[in-house]
Amino acid sequence: MPGQSRAVFFDIGNVLASPVLASDHITLVGLSVYPFVPEVLEAVRTQQARLGIISNTASSDTTETMKAVLDQAGLLRFFDVKLLLFSSVEGIDKTKVELFQRAAARAELPPRHCVFVGEDAKERDVARRALFKVSFHPLHVFQVLKEML
Repeated sequence: MPGQSRAVFFDIGNVLASPVLASDHITLVGLSVYPFVPEVLEAVRTQQARLGIISNTASSDTTETMKAVLDQAGLLRFFDVKLLLFSSVEGIDKTKVELFQRAAARAELPPRHCVFVGEDAKERDVARRALFKVSFHPLHVFQVLKEML
């Protein structure tokens, strides 16, 4: 697939990082990024894939607050801001096929050219129903991308 004809959407929690919550145990104040993640994200970008996020977020999280948290963690630079989908902003979560369909539409790609990377099997099943390819771990995504060629 020449050019930017694929998009890889990552979940955040337990995939790219562990959430750092405020004392209320709800408000996201930071991310503890897993050591391998920046290198993996850079490598995925070199595979001619645009990077996005599909993540369930607390009702109070806005696009601006999520971008600030991602930037503070050093991750925002890897992602196409057009491809950041947060449940609190979109009004639907990863239990809905529509969220994945919306992600593919924003990427201007057919769903079969999109990958969802998430640790939750139920969420991956929803992504599959939306015709996405799926990966259970950021390191596994390279195998999925290879199979898409």
